[in-house]
Amino acid sequence: MTLRNMEDVLDFVRGCTLLATGGGGEQALGIAKLERALEESGPIRFVPASEVDDAVWTVCPLLMGTISPKPEPEGLTIVPGRQMLQVEAIRYLEEVKGIHIGAVVPPELGGEATAGAVASGALVGAAVIDGDYAGRAVPELSQATPCLQGIPMWPVATVDRFGNRVFIDECCTAGMCERIGKGLASASYGISGQAGFLIQADRMKRTVICGTLSRCLEIGRAIRAAREEGRNPVETIVEVTDAWVLFEGRVSAKTWEDREGYTWGEHEFSGTGQYANHAFRIWFKNENHMSWFDGAAYVTSPDSLAVVDKETGEPLTNMGIAEGQEVVILGIRSPEVYRSQEGIEVFGPKHFDFDVEYRPIESVVGKKGGLA
Repeated sequence: MTLRNMEDVLDFVRGCTLLATGGGGEQALGIAKLERALEESGPIRFVPASEVDDAVWTVCPLLMGTISPKPEPEGLTIVPGRQMLQVEAIRYLEEVKGIHIGAVVPPELGGEATAGAVASGALVGAAVIDGDYAGRAVPELSQATPCLQGIPMWPVATVDRFGNRVFIDECCTAGMCERIGKGLASASYGISGQAGFLIQADRMKRTVICGTLSRCLEIGRAIRAAREEGRNPVETIVEVTDAWVLFEGRVSAKTWEDREGYTWGEHEFSGTGQYANHAFRIWFKNENHMSWFDGAAYVTSPDSLAVVDKETGEPLTNMGIAEGQEVVILGIRSPEVYRSQEGIEVFGPKHFDFDVEYRPIESVVGKKGGLA
Protein backbone atom coordinates (compact mmCIF):
# COMPACT_ATOMS: atom_id res chain seq x y z
CA MET A 1 0.00 0.00 0.00
CA THR A 2 1.24 3.48 -0.90
CA LEU A 3 -0.05 7.00 -0.30
CA ARG A 4 0.33 8.64 -3.73
CA ASN A 5 -2.01 11.65 -3.65
CA MET A 6 -4.39 13.63 -1.50
CA GLU A 7 -7.28 11.26 -2.16
CA ASP A 8 -5.19 8.49 -0.62
CA VAL A 9 -4.34 10.76 2.31
CA LEU A 10 -7.98 11.58 2.99
CA ASP A 11 -8.97 7.92 2.79
CA PHE A 12 -6.10 6.87 5.06
CA VAL A 13 -6.80 9.46 7.75
CA ARG A 14 -10.52 8.61 7.66
CA GLY A 15 -9.75 4.95 8.31
CA CYS A 16 -7.30 5.80 11.09
CA THR A 17 -9.91 8.01 12.77
CA LEU A 18 -12.52 5.25 12.68
CA LEU A 19 -10.24 2.73 14.41
CA ALA A 20 -9.05 5.36 16.91
CA THR A 21 -12.32 4.94 18.84
CA GLY A 22 -12.81 8.64 19.56
CA GLY A 23 -9.19 9.66 20.16
CA GLY A 24 -5.97 9.80 18.19
CA GLY A 25 -6.14 13.49 17.30
CA GLU A 26 -8.02 15.51 14.74
CA GLN A 27 -8.15 14.57 11.06
CA ALA A 28 -7.33 18.04 9.74
CA LEU A 29 -3.98 18.13 11.52
CA GLY A 30 -3.03 14.68 10.26
CA ILE A 31 -4.05 15.56 6.70
CA ALA A 32 -1.88 18.70 6.74
CA LYS A 33 1.18 16.74 7.91
CA LEU A 34 0.79 14.08 5.24
CA GLU A 35 0.23 16.70 2.55
CA ARG A 36 3.54 18.28 3.50
CA ALA A 37 5.30 14.92 3.49
CA LEU A 38 3.94 14.09 0.03
CA GLU A 39 5.10 17.44 -1.31
CA GLU A 40 8.60 17.11 0.14
CA SER A 41 9.24 13.36 -0.04
CA GLY A 42 6.90 11.97 -2.70
CA PRO A 43 4.74 8.81 -2.38
CA ILE A 44 4.83 7.10 1.01
CA ARG A 45 4.98 3.31 0.98
CA PHE A 46 3.89 1.18 3.92
CA VAL A 47 6.68 -1.36 4.39
CA PRO A 48 5.88 -4.82 5.81
CA ALA A 49 7.87 -5.41 9.00
CA SER A 50 9.30 -8.60 7.50
CA GLU A 51 11.13 -6.57 4.82
CA VAL A 52 13.26 -4.66 7.33
CA ASP A 53 16.68 -6.03 8.33
CA ASP A 54 16.79 -7.21 11.95
CA ALA A 55 19.65 -4.87 12.85
CA VAL A 56 17.88 -1.66 11.75
CA TRP A 57 17.10 0.76 14.55
CA THR A 58 13.40 1.58 14.79
CA VAL A 59 11.59 4.25 16.75
CA CYS A 60 8.07 5.29 17.65
CA PRO A 61 7.37 9.02 17.03
CA LEU A 62 4.37 10.43 18.87
CA LEU A 63 2.69 13.47 20.28
CA MET A 64 2.33 13.61 24.06
CA GLY A 65 -0.49 15.62 25.55
CA THR A 66 -4.23 16.08 25.64
CA ILE A 67 -6.79 16.04 22.82
CA SER A 68 -8.52 19.01 24.46
CA PRO A 69 -8.19 22.49 22.91
CA LYS A 70 -4.74 23.87 23.68
CA PRO A 71 -4.28 27.15 25.59
CA GLU A 72 -2.45 29.99 23.85
CA PRO A 73 1.06 30.55 25.25
CA GLU A 74 1.87 33.94 26.73
CA GLY A 75 5.28 35.50 26.28
CA LEU A 76 6.69 32.62 24.24
CA THR A 77 7.63 32.50 20.57
CA ILE A 78 7.14 29.42 18.40
CA VAL A 79 10.42 28.56 16.68
CA PRO A 80 10.09 29.61 13.01
CA GLY A 81 10.80 27.03 10.32
CA ARG A 82 10.72 24.15 12.76
CA GLN A 83 9.77 20.77 11.31
CA MET A 84 6.85 18.93 12.87
CA LEU A 85 7.56 17.94 16.46
CA GLN A 86 7.88 14.21 15.76
CA VAL A 87 10.59 14.91 13.16
CA GLU A 88 12.53 17.06 15.60
CA ALA A 89 12.24 14.38 18.28
CA ILE A 90 13.61 11.68 15.96
CA ARG A 91 16.59 13.85 15.02
CA TYR A 92 17.24 14.73 18.66
CA LEU A 93 17.20 11.04 19.62
CA GLU A 94 19.65 10.20 16.81
CA GLU A 95 21.89 13.05 17.96
CA VAL A 96 21.98 11.97 21.60
CA LYS A 97 22.38 8.23 20.94
CA GLY A 98 24.72 8.58 17.95
CA ILE A 99 22.74 6.18 15.77
CA HIS A 100 20.81 6.18 12.51
CA ILE A 101 17.12 5.36 12.73
CA GLY A 102 16.01 3.39 9.68
CA ALA A 103 12.32 2.75 10.36
CA VAL A 104 9.40 4.24 12.27
CA VAL A 105 6.40 2.53 13.83
CA PRO A 106 3.27 4.57 14.65
CA PRO A 107 2.31 4.40 18.34
CA GLU A 108 -1.40 3.86 17.67
CA LEU A 109 -4.15 4.44 15.13
CA GLY A 110 -5.60 7.94 14.93
CA GLY A 111 -6.26 10.78 12.52
CA GLU A 112 -3.32 12.81 13.78
CA ALA A 113 -1.30 10.27 15.76
CA THR A 114 -0.73 7.85 12.89
CA ALA A 115 -0.52 10.48 10.18
CA GLY A 116 2.10 12.40 12.14
CA ALA A 117 4.22 9.30 12.66
CA VAL A 118 3.93 8.32 8.99
CA ALA A 119 4.76 11.84 7.80
CA SER A 120 7.74 12.15 10.13
CA GLY A 121 9.13 8.83 8.92
CA ALA A 122 8.85 9.98 5.31
CA LEU A 123 10.46 13.35 6.08
CA VAL A 124 13.52 11.79 7.77
CA GLY A 125 13.88 9.16 5.03
CA ALA A 126 12.99 6.18 7.23
CA ALA A 127 10.88 3.20 6.26
CA VAL A 128 7.27 3.45 7.47
CA ILE A 129 6.29 0.11 8.95
CA ASP A 130 2.84 -1.21 7.98
CA GLY A 131 1.70 -1.67 11.55
CA ASP A 132 1.43 0.06 14.92
CA TYR A 133 1.77 -0.61 18.62
CA ALA A 134 -1.92 -0.70 19.60
CA GLY A 135 -4.30 -1.54 16.73
CA ARG A 136 -6.49 1.38 17.92
CA ALA A 137 -5.81 4.55 19.94
CA VAL A 138 -4.81 4.25 23.60
CA PRO A 139 -4.46 6.90 26.32
CA GLU A 140 -1.48 5.44 28.22
CA LEU A 141 2.00 4.25 27.27
CA SER A 142 1.61 1.17 29.44
CA GLN A 143 -1.08 -0.03 27.02
CA ALA A 144 1.24 -0.10 23.99
CA THR A 145 2.18 -3.61 22.89
CA PRO A 146 5.94 -3.22 23.60
CA CYS A 147 5.12 -2.56 27.26
CA LEU A 148 3.14 -5.81 27.41
CA GLN A 149 6.40 -7.57 26.48
CA GLY A 150 8.50 -5.63 28.97
CA ILE A 151 10.12 -3.32 26.41
CA PRO A 152 10.63 0.12 27.99
CA MET A 153 9.60 3.37 26.32
CA TRP A 154 12.83 5.08 27.38
CA PRO A 155 15.15 6.58 26.32
CA VAL A 156 12.81 9.30 25.10
CA ALA A 157 13.62 12.49 23.21
CA THR A 158 11.12 15.28 23.86
CA VAL A 159 10.78 18.60 22.02
CA ASP A 160 8.20 21.37 21.95
CA ARG A 161 7.16 24.28 19.75
CA PHE A 162 9.29 26.79 21.63
CA GLY A 163 12.71 25.17 21.17
CA ASN A 164 12.87 23.29 24.47
CA ARG A 165 14.49 19.84 24.34
CA VAL A 166 14.48 17.27 27.16
CA PHE A 167 16.05 13.81 27.09
CA ILE A 168 14.56 11.16 29.39
CA ASP A 169 17.36 8.66 29.89
CA GLU A 170 15.71 6.20 32.27
CA CYS A 171 12.49 5.72 34.23
CA CYS A 172 11.47 3.39 37.04
CA THR A 173 8.20 2.31 35.40
CA ALA A 174 6.14 2.87 32.26
CA GLY A 175 3.63 4.77 34.38
CA MET A 176 6.32 7.17 35.59
CA CYS A 177 7.56 7.67 32.03
CA GLU A 178 3.99 8.58 31.07
CA ARG A 179 3.70 10.94 34.04
CA ILE A 180 6.92 12.74 33.17
CA GLY A 181 5.88 13.00 29.54
CA LYS A 182 2.48 14.42 30.45
CA GLY A 183 4.15 16.91 32.77
CA LEU A 184 6.45 18.09 30.01
CA ALA A 185 3.51 18.39 27.61
CA SER A 186 1.54 20.39 30.17
CA ALA A 187 4.49 22.72 30.70
CA SER A 188 4.62 23.14 26.90
CA TYR A 189 1.01 24.39 26.82
CA GLY A 190 -0.61 21.05 26.11
CA ILE A 191 1.56 19.24 23.57
CA SER A 192 5.09 18.00 22.90
CA GLY A 193 6.71 15.68 20.39
CA GLN A 194 8.46 12.50 21.49
CA ALA A 195 10.49 9.67 20.03
CA GLY A 196 10.73 6.48 22.09
CA PHE A 197 10.62 2.69 22.00
CA LEU A 198 14.08 2.75 20.43
CA ILE A 199 14.61 -0.91 19.50
CA GLN A 200 16.15 -2.88 16.68
CA ALA A 201 13.87 -4.42 14.09
CA ASP A 202 14.16 -7.98 15.37
CA ARG A 203 12.42 -6.94 18.60
CA MET A 204 10.00 -4.66 16.79
CA LYS A 205 8.77 -7.57 14.68
CA ARG A 206 7.78 -9.49 17.80
CA THR A 207 5.53 -6.75 19.16
CA VAL A 208 4.12 -4.71 16.24
CA ILE A 209 0.51 -5.33 15.15
CA CYS A 210 1.05 -5.91 11.44
CA GLY A 211 -0.96 -4.61 8.49
CA THR A 212 -2.93 -1.93 10.31
CA LEU A 213 -1.91 0.99 8.08
CA SER A 214 -3.03 -0.84 4.95
CA ARG A 215 -6.25 -1.72 6.72
CA CYS A 216 -6.92 1.94 7.52
CA LEU A 217 -6.41 2.91 3.90
CA GLU A 218 -8.75 0.16 2.73
CA ILE A 219 -11.45 1.20 5.22
CA GLY A 220 -11.24 4.85 4.23
CA ARG A 221 -11.47 3.96 0.54
CA ALA A 222 -14.48 1.75 1.16
CA ILE A 223 -16.35 4.53 2.99
CA ARG A 224 -15.65 7.00 0.17
CA ALA A 225 -16.68 4.51 -2.50
CA ALA A 226 -19.96 3.81 -0.71
CA ARG A 227 -20.80 7.51 -0.66
CA GLU A 228 -19.90 7.97 -4.33
CA GLU A 229 -21.98 4.96 -5.36
CA GLY A 230 -24.99 5.90 -3.25
CA ARG A 231 -24.64 2.95 -0.88
CA ASN A 232 -25.06 3.15 2.90
CA PRO A 233 -21.57 3.99 4.26
CA VAL A 234 -22.37 2.70 7.75
CA GLU A 235 -23.33 -0.70 6.35
CA THR A 236 -20.05 -0.65 4.42
CA ILE A 237 -18.08 0.02 7.61
CA VAL A 238 -19.81 -2.90 9.32
CA GLU A 239 -18.88 -5.13 6.40
CA VAL A 240 -15.21 -4.13 6.04
CA THR A 241 -14.44 -4.04 9.79
CA ASP A 242 -16.65 -6.93 10.89
CA ALA A 243 -18.25 -4.52 13.37
CA TRP A 244 -21.39 -4.74 15.47
CA VAL A 245 -24.05 -2.01 15.37
CA LEU A 246 -24.50 -1.20 19.06
CA PHE A 247 -26.84 1.78 18.92
CA GLU A 248 -28.42 4.40 16.69
CA GLY A 249 -29.53 7.72 18.06
CA ARG A 250 -28.99 11.38 18.78
CA VAL A 251 -26.31 12.95 20.98
CA SER A 252 -28.31 14.23 23.95
CA ALA A 253 -25.52 15.40 26.29
CA LYS A 254 -21.78 16.00 26.24
CA THR A 255 -19.47 16.69 29.18
CA TRP A 256 -15.68 16.79 29.31
CA GLU A 257 -12.72 18.18 31.22
CA ASP A 258 -8.96 18.38 30.74
CA ARG A 259 -7.40 16.63 33.74
CA GLU A 260 -3.94 15.20 34.39
CA GLY A 261 -3.00 15.64 30.75
CA TYR A 262 -5.98 13.60 29.49
CA THR A 263 -9.43 14.51 28.24
CA TRP A 264 -12.07 12.84 30.45
CA GLY A 265 -15.76 12.90 29.70
CA GLU A 266 -19.05 11.27 28.76
CA HIS A 267 -21.48 11.30 25.86
CA GLU A 268 -25.15 10.41 26.24
CA PHE A 269 -27.34 9.25 23.37
CA SER A 270 -31.12 8.90 23.00
CA GLY A 271 -32.25 6.13 20.66
CA THR A 272 -33.93 6.45 17.28
CA GLY A 273 -35.30 3.88 14.83
CA GLN A 274 -35.19 0.37 16.30
CA TYR A 275 -33.42 1.86 19.35
CA ALA A 276 -36.20 4.36 20.15
CA ASN A 277 -36.96 4.60 23.90
CA HIS A 278 -33.49 3.26 24.73
CA ALA A 279 -30.46 5.16 26.06
CA PHE A 280 -26.73 4.73 25.56
CA ARG A 281 -23.78 6.28 27.38
CA ILE A 282 -20.05 6.31 26.66
CA TRP A 283 -17.23 7.24 29.05
CA PHE A 284 -13.89 8.26 27.62
CA LYS A 285 -10.36 9.01 28.72
CA ASN A 286 -9.07 10.47 25.45
CA GLU A 287 -10.62 7.38 23.77
CA ASN A 288 -13.90 5.55 24.41
CA HIS A 289 -13.54 2.82 27.04
CA MET A 290 -16.88 2.16 28.75
CA SER A 291 -20.47 2.00 27.56
CA TRP A 292 -23.86 1.42 29.16
CA PHE A 293 -27.06 0.31 27.42
CA ASP A 294 -30.13 1.47 29.38
CA GLY A 295 -27.93 1.86 32.43
CA ALA A 296 -26.32 -1.60 32.28
CA ALA A 297 -22.60 -2.03 31.53
CA TYR A 298 -22.16 -3.00 27.90
CA VAL A 299 -19.15 -3.08 25.53
CA THR A 300 -15.85 -1.94 27.07
CA SER A 301 -12.15 -1.65 26.30
CA PRO A 302 -10.09 -3.31 25.06
CA ASP A 303 -12.83 -3.75 22.42
CA SER A 304 -13.46 -0.55 20.48
CA LEU A 305 -16.39 1.87 20.48
CA ALA A 306 -16.57 3.98 17.32
CA VAL A 307 -19.11 6.77 16.78
CA VAL A 308 -19.89 7.69 13.17
CA ASP A 309 -22.23 10.14 11.45
CA LYS A 310 -25.46 8.34 10.58
CA GLU A 311 -25.66 9.68 7.01
CA THR A 312 -22.05 9.92 5.87
CA GLY A 313 -20.34 7.28 7.98
CA GLU A 314 -17.70 9.86 8.86
CA PRO A 315 -15.93 8.79 12.07
CA LEU A 316 -16.19 11.29 14.92
CA THR A 317 -13.60 12.16 17.53
CA ASN A 318 -14.65 12.91 21.08
CA MET A 319 -13.86 16.59 20.56
CA GLY A 320 -15.77 16.58 17.27
CA ILE A 321 -19.06 15.12 18.49
CA ALA A 322 -21.81 17.73 18.93
CA GLU A 323 -25.09 17.64 20.80
CA GLY A 324 -28.04 16.95 18.52
CA GLN A 325 -25.94 15.03 16.00
CA GLU A 326 -27.45 11.80 14.66
CA VAL A 327 -24.99 8.96 14.93
CA VAL A 328 -24.46 5.22 14.85
CA ILE A 329 -22.29 3.56 17.51
CA LEU A 330 -20.23 0.60 16.37
CA GLY A 331 -18.31 -2.04 18.30
CA ILE A 332 -15.12 -3.60 16.92
CA ARG A 333 -13.27 -6.59 18.31
CA SER A 334 -9.90 -5.83 19.93
CA PRO A 335 -6.58 -7.22 18.72
CA GLU A 336 -5.86 -10.59 20.29
CA VAL A 337 -2.90 -9.28 22.30
CA TYR A 338 -5.31 -7.32 24.52
CA ARG A 339 -7.39 -10.39 25.27
CA SER A 340 -4.54 -11.93 27.23
CA GLN A 341 -4.50 -11.62 30.99
CA GLU A 342 -1.81 -8.94 30.74
CA GLY A 343 -3.80 -7.03 28.12
CA ILE A 344 -7.01 -7.03 30.16
CA GLU A 345 -5.10 -5.91 33.27
CA VAL A 346 -3.83 -2.75 31.55
CA PHE A 347 -6.84 -2.09 29.32
CA GLY A 348 -9.96 -3.61 30.87
CA PRO A 349 -12.63 -1.75 32.90
CA LYS A 350 -10.90 -2.28 36.24
CA HIS A 351 -7.81 -0.47 34.97
CA PHE A 352 -10.04 2.59 34.62
CA ASP A 353 -11.46 2.06 38.15
CA PHE A 354 -14.81 0.59 37.11
CA ASP A 355 -16.02 -2.40 39.08
CA VAL A 356 -16.93 -4.28 35.92
CA GLU A 357 -15.49 -7.50 34.51
CA TYR A 358 -14.35 -7.40 30.91
CA ARG A 359 -16.56 -9.45 28.63
CA PRO A 360 -15.59 -9.92 24.97
CA ILE A 361 -17.85 -8.00 22.63
CA GLU A 362 -19.12 -11.16 20.96
CA SER A 363 -20.29 -12.41 24.36
CA VAL A 364 -21.98 -9.13 25.21
CA VAL A 365 -23.77 -8.39 21.95
CA GLY A 366 -24.30 -11.79 20.40
CA LYS A 367 -25.42 -11.63 16.80
CA LYS A 368 -24.48 -8.63 14.69
CA GLY A 369 -26.72 -5.64 15.14
CA GLY A 370 -28.88 -7.20 17.84
CA LEU A 371 -29.60 -6.14 21.38
CA ALA A 372 -27.94 -8.06 24.18
